[in-house]
Amino acid sequence: MAYVMNQACNPQALAEQEFATPTGLLDYAITTTLNSCIGVAVRVGNRFMAAHLVMYGQQIPYVAPANLQIFNAADADTVFAYIDSLRLQENSANFDEAILFGATDEWRNTGGALTNGYNRLRDLIRQRNNNQPPVSNDTGDGKHIIRIQGGNLNIRNIG
Repeated sequence: MAYVMNQACNPQALAEQEFATPTGLLDYAITTTLNSCIGVAVRVGNRFMAAHLVMYGQQIPYVAPANLQIFNAADADTVFAYIDSLRLQENSANFDEAILFGATDEWRNTGGALTNGYNRLRDLIRQRNNNQPPVSNDTGDGKHIIRIQGGNLNIRNIG
């Protein structure tokens, strides 16, 4: 089974298991509420990609909600393949910046498959982030706005 990721129809309403690379006049993303979810944002040059990751995500093939499994290392591989596409599109050896945000403390400290998945995602990002781990900010529940300001990723919890 594989963790499902979908391209967001609206980067200003980045829902669970969606990713977006905002462009043009609306060059920012806003997650829907992160309740025990995390977000990941990576930047290459003046472009970024953001994704909204859920603890118990839908899989391919379809799994009944009562049987969903917690995010794990295999799911991290799937998510990384999507976010790494920005680096490949930009023909860059590395990300310029990477940030994990939302309920990062919960994902990091719960133990078991969830923590293994979180650590796997951090390790995969580190390998393409000049061997630096992504910044991890426990920004809590709420909607988050992601944009580039002053050449750097700026992520803020907006409630």
